Amino acid sequence: MPVKLNLNEQAHLNGLNWFHSADGQAVLAAGKAIAEEILDGQPLAPWLWLGVSAGMVPEAPYGVHLRRAFANVNANNHTETPELSNFGEIAMNRFRGSVICDLPLPFANESFTTILIQHALDDGRDWHYLLSECERVLAPGGLLWITALNTWSPYRLHWMRRRLHVMGVSQWQKALGYAGFDARATSVQWLGPRWRVSHGEAGVGPLDFFRASVALKVKKQTLARIKGKPIRRAAAWKPQVVAKSQTQRPHDR
Repeated sequence: MPVKLNLNEQAHLNGLNWFHSADGQAVLAAGKAIAEEILDGQPLAPWLWLGVSAGMVPEAPYGVHLRRAFANVNANNHTETPELSNFGEIAMNRFRGSVICDLPLPFANESFTTILIQHALDDGRDWHYLLSECERVLAPGGLLWITALNTWSPYRLHWMRRRLHVMGVSQWQKALGYAGFDARATSVQWLGPRWRVSHGEAGVGPLDFFRASVALKVKKQTLARIKGKPIRRAAAWKPQVVAKSQTQRPHDR
């Protein structure tokens, strides 16, 4: 039986479909090139990639990839047939790829050394939940890399009114801080085209500030436990009694 959704739910369903267009593919291609460079620097390490349905998975071994999967909206945008959970609720946060899962992620704590999120949060839905899960499954010293649309780029005219939720760098830093990361250690880079469709461009210069997407990189920092030796209790001080010599001098008698 078709399930009716309100306009806000339909906005979340439709937003990420923009990346299927040629303009969206140009943005994803630029992010894929940088993601592969990151993975090339740490071979033989397990990594997790989270992206949109139109995303391009990095070509590297020992990885797990998950794509955001939502219900399909029909042409009238009034009724749809989404997947239902065991409790009859609409499965809005479902992922498909190496595994089919929902939040929370079905991975053990500290399972990955690198987590790549490529525009999977540009719909603005449950970013706090997903970032908290990434902090949980990321190993100490591991790297979290996020790409998102740049709100200051003139390229935003390509995605305007496409029901996407775009945040600034400061907002992303606050979001990382809420999830348990050290937002002060975040490095920023800008990717993709400024206006014309181009692939593989990135930089940190003044003109790069206007590129289509922004990439944030932060490491998981934890306090190291230093196992110390137990301190011995100092013995109570006792005065030493000096015994008198049995042989005394004549004038002492």
